[in-house]
Amino acid sequence: MRDSLKLLFIIIFASSCGVKKKTEASPFVKSALVMETSCTNDQQGQPFSSKSGFQKFYSKVNSLVTEFNQNQVMKLNGLQNYQFNEGMNYKSPLILSEKKLTERFDELKEKLENFFNQDPAQMSLMSPLLVNKDRAALVSILQEVGVLNESIARWEAQQCALSELSEKKNYDIRGLLSYREDQSREMALCNQVRNPGACKDEYRLHKRKGTISQFLDHYLVKNRDREKVFYQRDENVQLKCSFDQISKKHVIHLDIHLTKKAKEFFQGDLERMKTYAQSKWSNQDLQVAIDFVDSKELKTIFKKTKRSVSFVKTKKDKKVLYLSDKLSAFQRPIIFAHEVGHLLGFPDCYVEFYDSKNKEIIYYSLDNPEAGANKNIMCGLNLNAKVLDSYLEQLSSSLCR
Repeated sequence: MRDSLKLLFIIIFASSCGVKKKTEASPFVKSALVMETSCTNDQQGQPFSSKSGFQKFYSKVNSLVTEFNQNQVMKLNGLQNYQFNEGMNYKSPLILSEKKLTERFDELKEKLENFFNQDPAQMSLMSPLLVNKDRAALVSILQEVGVLNESIARWEAQQCALSELSEKKNYDIRGLLSYREDQSREMALCNQVRNPGACKDEYRLHKRKGTISQFLDHYLVKNRDREKVFYQRDENVQLKCSFDQISKKHVIHLDIHLTKKAKEFFQGDLERMKTYAQSKWSNQDLQVAIDFVDSKELKTIFKKTKRSVSFVKTKKDKKVLYLSDKLSAFQRPIIFAHEVGHLLGFPDCYVEFYDSKNKEIIYYSLDNPEAGANKNIMCGLNLNAKVLDSYLEQLSSSLCR
């Protein structure tokens, strides 16, 4: 029972992405998923989590998990590598809007109220009646609260970037993914890049001429060009490559200037983070060697950020890795390894854009849902994620030949 609970629970972390904390002990969680946008109060106004009452609700749920452990009603260990984007592929994308978030929040409040037979604000685990409750049902509800929390965090963090997200609609490739699964969906390829009405007219014309193959080839190329963006390395990122005679491997040297604040804060985890990232970014022929050094001359920099999101930002000819100080010790190696991918020149492999007509943010991962544990480290933050062979081949061909 304990092992199954470990796989379902979420450890609560204090953070403040767009929400000013009243105290350092604020339990409200913000997303640990990599996002390169994070709005301040001035940019987005009153956050949804605050005006909807979700922040207080989540705080109460957090106190329940703490109470579980302190009173040993049942011992629960939080899941520190909780996956926000687990299973969110093109078939079932995450769709965020204030309306949907509000509806989901109301549903979960009702679920918890029914479970405890009282207002969620008055929930307590001290009642001996709880021991006989359906514990698996409570686990499921709390997991759903975690999913909603991550969703709200992402919605809030993107509010100051909606215009940029609107432009990213051009990178939506659901038509191509749908066609690959069912090649009778020819129109999906065209509809992805043109008005559906124009696509119908063009398709009829090609059908009359007997040139459907030309229609398909044309739109396959257009869609594949979009897809390449998510997997293609930035060739402008230049790093030194050498050959190690002992291991018989090519070694790509990633020297990172470690700022004083980052060194002081992450001191106890730096070696573990480096070792984990190096284990991911290697194979039998290639090894990425990471070295933390004190040199302001380097163009790769590691900084600590108080924001609840970790990201890499390009500043002129420099790349700066910002690692959140809100991450647990367990999360740090996983997210650091993902960020190393950005330092090496690789983009995230998920699609996210804003549908201005419906006022919704659409998000889905490009990870192969059939891949099981072998998830792409640039698509999500999974403990079992791996670096694709194609990424390492790109590094080798670009830097070592």
